[in-house]
Amino acid sequence: MKTVLSAFLILASLLSTTAMALESSGPPACKDDQILIASGDEKSTYTKIVKDIIAFCPMVCEYQQTRGGADNIDLLLKKTVEAGMVPIDVAEYMKRGDERVGKLRSLVSLNGQAMHIIVAANGVAPPKGKSGIFNLGKSPDKNGSIKTLNDLKGRKVAAWSSGVVSARMVDERLKLGLDIVEVENREEGLAAVKDGSVAALIVMGANPMEWIETLDRNIYSLADVDSSDITKLGNPYYQSKMTYKKLGLISGINVITTKNEIFVRDIGGEQGQQLIALRNCIQDNLKEIGDRRGSHASWIDVIQVKDTTWTRYEGKESAKTLQTSEPEPTVKPETATKATRKKATVRS
Repeated sequence: MKTVLSAFLILASLLSTTAMALESSGPPACKDDQILIASGDEKSTYTKIVKDIIAFCPMVCEYQQTRGGADNIDLLLKKTVEAGMVPIDVAEYMKRGDERVGKLRSLVSLNGQAMHIIVAANGVAPPKGKSGIFNLGKSPDKNGSIKTLNDLKGRKVAAWSSGVVSARMVDERLKLGLDIVEVENREEGLAAVKDGSVAALIVMGANPMEWIETLDRNIYSLADVDSSDITKLGNPYYQSKMTYKKLGLISGINVITTKNEIFVRDIGGEQGQQLIALRNCIQDNLKEIGDRRGSHASWIDVIQVKDTTWTRYEGKESAKTLQTSEPEPTVKPETATKATRKKATVRS
């Protein structure tokens, strides 16, 4: 009961902090027959990945100005969009507080969503103005460098948007005793790490994240995660590796990862046909999307988009039309799929 209540309170906090911004921005100008998909802000990997898809599948129109998966689920539930980028762990957590989340469906499975644990390069700085006993006056180095996730036990960490949910899930399963504080954006979180207000900033995103590559290695680093801890987490998490050359992480570190999937409302009719056409378009053009100059590097990990970890969208039958005197000729399924995909592309 306590876990469900905690999930509900976090869900309410996430949705209330962004509801006004989402309503004021409003959806973009899209054609009626296009699929409106919620991504993220201009710096997010979600936005980059959706733009990669749009380059080959013009039946998609992007809804930006969200803070990630939690916001995207909210937009789906409000029927503001037909689709949204969502990490599986966020969906699993939010389902505890709102049973409607469990009725959403996954259209395609995409790249991994990696947990980036940003820490101070030279250890946790002592709070400003503090000195004396109880470790408060020691230098940053002696005060303890954070090398792994386990070094964060009992410490205060920052996160924002969906990262708050992921941090809660990991803390709950590994019993780390984290004091998780929500910040408004990455800038606020980075400042807190720099001045020692928090021991780490937890960020979720497809590997690599361009803005993390630009961090000053003299100020920031990334913490590793023990393989055994990732195994303890269980589904929907798995282990992957990541490198950030400019941060000096050339040999790679272990990362907690979950799947990003495109969630959709369980709709039918012409919109349902467009959703199926989008899935086919992504699968049919998967290699070309990954090979495209400037596409996100994580496309290399996407092999079969239909292998979803959430309940997969299967589509619903279109509304029945009045039967004419002569029945329409039967069309083979593969022919119908190609025809639908061609129609969707032309109309877009």
